[in-house]
Amino acid sequence: VLVMVVSVSPRSAAALAPDDRTEANTLHFVYGVECSAYMDWQAVAFEASFRAVGQEGKLTRLMACDDPEMVTSAEELGLVSETWVHPRAARHPKSGDYYSAYNRPYGFHHWFLHHPPQEEIIIIFDPDMFLLRRILLEDLPPVEELRGAPMMQEYTYLAERGFVNGLQRFTMNIDAARPVGVPMFFHRDDLRVLNPWWFVVTEMVR
Repeated sequence: VLVMVVSVSPRSAAALAPDDRTEANTLHFVYGVECSAYMDWQAVAFEASFRAVGQEGKLTRLMACDDPEMVTSAEELGLVSETWVHPRAARHPKSGDYYSAYNRPYGFHHWFLHHPPQEEIIIIFDPDMFLLRRILLEDLPPVEELRGAPMMQEYTYLAERGFVNGLQRFTMNIDAARPVGVPMFFHRDDLRVLNPWWFVVTEMVR
């Protein structure tokens, strides 16, 4: 679980007028996997729920994989997502520390560098989650209000335990901090600015 403070970021191009926004052209769902049969099944299950609720919006599967022969295409698995393959980052390049959570910040940074999304709202899920109903624009804050103020799921079971793992030193106001996680809703511009620092902060927390 990562506690983050995100400042307002510069605007990027391709912002839609409010009346032109729909779920299909504004929402971009993203989840990360590694190249394994176990995570292939998770992808199949998650995307089955995506289709079952009739969710609209772009869907991307970020895959950490170094072996091209291990990459399973969306067509092979019957997925509706676009697959973006990036190098595995679970092994820290300097310390040798193995931590699979390194893959997420590295994967997002790689994706934004080489194939940046056009949709304004990026929604991050884990592959072992399910959608129980459609996420609609009307359920979310206006796009302009989400910029600089990402929305995330509060993990109340962690809040009851308090911050006992040294996270106090990463925030100026520990009383205002909350343990949060997926699903996470970001404005594209904020995530673009956060990406270069996400791996660094993950490394520090680790």
